[in-house]
Amino acid sequence: RERERESFFCTAMACEPPAIAILHVCSLSPCSSTHAHSLFLSTTDIFSRWLHYNQRLLFYNTREDEYSGVIERLKGSLSRALAVFFPWAGRLVEGQSGRLSVDCNDAGVEFVEASIDLPFSELQKDGFQMKPFFRNLARLGEHLTWDDPQLPLLSIQVTRFVGGGIAIGCAQSHVIADGHSFWHFMNSWSECARDVPISLPPLHMRTALLPASLTLEEAEKFPSPVASGKEFIIKRSTEDLAESVFHFTASTIRKLKNLALQHGLATSFTSFEVLCAHVWKHVTKARQLNGAQKVRCFFLLNTRSRLNPPLPDGYFGNALCRGSALTTAAELVGESLAATAARIHQNIVAYDDGTIRRELEEVEKFDPSMFPKLSKSNEEANQWSVNVASSPRFRVYETDFGWGRPEAVRPAWIRVDGEMVLFAGREGEGSVDVCLGLSPQTMQTLLQDHHFLG
Repeated sequence: RERERESFFCTAMACEPPAIAILHVCSLSPCSSTHAHSLFLSTTDIFSRWLHYNQRLLFYNTREDEYSGVIERLKGSLSRALAVFFPWAGRLVEGQSGRLSVDCNDAGVEFVEASIDLPFSELQKDGFQMKPFFRNLARLGEHLTWDDPQLPLLSIQVTRFVGGGIAIGCAQSHVIADGHSFWHFMNSWSECARDVPISLPPLHMRTALLPASLTLEEAEKFPSPVASGKEFIIKRSTEDLAESVFHFTASTIRKLKNLALQHGLATSFTSFEVLCAHVWKHVTKARQLNGAQKVRCFFLLNTRSRLNPPLPDGYFGNALCRGSALTTAAELVGESLAATAARIHQNIVAYDDGTIRRELEEVEKFDPSMFPKLSKSNEEANQWSVNVASSPRFRVYETDFGWGRPEAVRPAWIRVDGEMVLFAGREGEGSVDVCLGLSPQTMQTLLQDHHFLG
């Protein structure tokens, strides 16, 4: 665990960042023309309009002398992948009603080449711990998904390290894809790079999430859900956060599961449930809050398999719902791991077909005047929340472009206090990397909590 502690102290002392230079910027279009059309967006897509661009980094240990070939392979295969994942190459358009759609016009995605004054080995030394300069390895980090209709919906930045090694930084509009669909695209792009047929072609069928009470024509004319929901913009923390990666081995997660099952509150818990419960409890303890303070754990659920009939795995777009568990700081810190895991579990299983479809309809017909009231009522609990992003189920380490699996996968940065981004561990077998952002004081306290680290 010394790597986590060293990462914290480096962040706290604001280590001098290496210089990053942008060498070349171009636009890439699909290798074959897309039939020009307007792509309908479901309410789950549009709800992401006030989110910032989602940024992910993949680190590869490539040789310095193969850099030119790496760039050519990435550009050529990306153009081929865009032929079937064509919404990335379009642009967002706002209709008269305020509803967004995608103009599938092959305007292109951004492709950037950059260099960094740092050897790749410096990141390998501490297991690719989070660094402040990571946010400069991907573009568009300060942009909202909807603040400029001319912004590309996907940006790829390839940054070359001294002596070999690259980082592929991806920035994507969340309106176009959730995490499941984003990694579906990344895996497919890497298949194109290896000259392998795409194993799971994307399905562009977003009307499948249209409420049964609305026709497509009615939905297109209906005032856009969350068209004026700026109150829900996830704002960056006012202070610089300490960011750290905590690696949980498969053995550790099995121990957490066994511990949670000792109290007989459930016959089984998932790795996700016990890990979120464990982090939520210990982060809340480290924050040293007043016992009556309300605290919440937010998480995103993939609804594809929860619907009846289920959406196919190749459904490309957003198919998410947002769940949460709420309690007080004293109750959370004082209860067993089993009780906390049960709180999360109960909220997750509540999202069945009926619940999801009711929420889809409620959001589709949502009254924007309710935003300030909802925002105010949630503000207190949200301030001390834990927000879970990504999923260890995403096949991030299968993104092999022909020079091997990534050495590490990371977020470019964590902008909100209490955000935790989950990825599968590189060794697989059920291990998980938790990328966590907290205030420096809370992070320091957490790093001294041997029950959390153990």
